[in-house]
Amino acid sequence: MSQNDLDQLLRQARGSAPSGVTVFADLAFAGGVRTGPVTASERSELSVEAIVGTGELRLEGAAPQWRIVATTPLTGRWRITATEGADDVQKVLVLEENARERLS
Repeated sequence: MSQNDLDQLLRQARGSAPSGVTVFADLAFAGGVRTGPVTASERSELSVEAIVGTGELRLEGAAPQWRIVATTPLTGRWRITATEGADDVQKVLVLEENARERLS
C-alpha cells in the first residue's frame, strides 16, 4: 500500500476529505450569526475597536449586559475592552469571511 493510499485511509477515518479534495461541503450562514451577550460589572464601560478589519461593529445596551451589533458583514480582529477605573480587560473577537476547514 502506498503512502498516498495510507493518507487517504487516514483522512477518511478522521472524517476529512480525501487527498486532493479541498472542499467537501458548501455551507453558508445567510442573515448572519447571532452572538451571545457581553457581560461586565455594573461600573464597567465597554468599547470596541477594529484591530484589523472591515465593516462596523458596535455594542448596544447598558451595564451589566450589552449586545454585539453589526448591520453589514464583518471580517478581521476586533478588540472589546471593559474599563473600570484604572483597570481594564480586553478580549479579541476574530471573524473570517470565508473560513476554511483546517486539517491538523
